[in-house]
Amino acid sequence: MSPAAPPPAPSRFRFAGFPWWLPLCTAAAAALFALGALSTIDARWEAGVRLWVRDEARPASDYEALLADRGTLAEAVRYAGSQMPPEQLAASLEVARDGVTLELSVRAGSELEAGALARAVADAAVDQGVLRFGAIEGMQVLGRIGDGPRRVAPRAPELAALAAAGGL
Repeated sequence: MSPAAPPPAPSRFRFAGFPWWLPLCTAAAAALFALGALSTIDARWEAGVRLWVRDEARPASDYEALLADRGTLAEAVRYAGSQMPPEQLAASLEVARDGVTLELSVRAGSELEAGALARAVADAAVDQGVLRFGAIEGMQVLGRIGDGPRRVAPRAPELAALAAAGGL
C-alpha cells in the first residue's frame, strides 16, 4: 500500500470551500441599494418650541386650542413666509401639554422651514391669546426644544445598516 497523500493546501480565497468574501459583497450591495432608494425619498424635518401658559384665569387647554386654530395657522404661514397651506400645517403639527407647559412640534420638508414654522406658530398663538383673551402675558415662548430641527425621515443610516445586515 502506498502512503496517504497529504491533504491539499487550503486556498487563501476560500474558507472550507466557501468564498468568504461573498457575504461581504452582498451586504455592501444591499446597503448601497438601500441608500440609493432612500435618496429618492423627500426628507422630513421636525422642530419644536416650548411655551409656558402664565394666565391663571384660563385653563391651559384654551391656549392649547389656539395652537391648532385655523386663524393662528394662517397667520403663522404668513409670519414664516411658507408656501405650506394651513391645512397641511395642521396635519404636521403635534402639541403635548404638561400642566402649564406646552410643547409644539412641526414637521416640514426642510430644516429651515420646520424651525421657522414652529416659531411662527408659537408667536401667532401668543398674539391670538392677547387678541382673544385680553391677557397680555397669557402665554410666553420659552424657546426651542433640543438643539433645533432634526431629521426624522428617511432614517438613512439605520435603514442602510438594516439592509446590510439583511444582505449578510
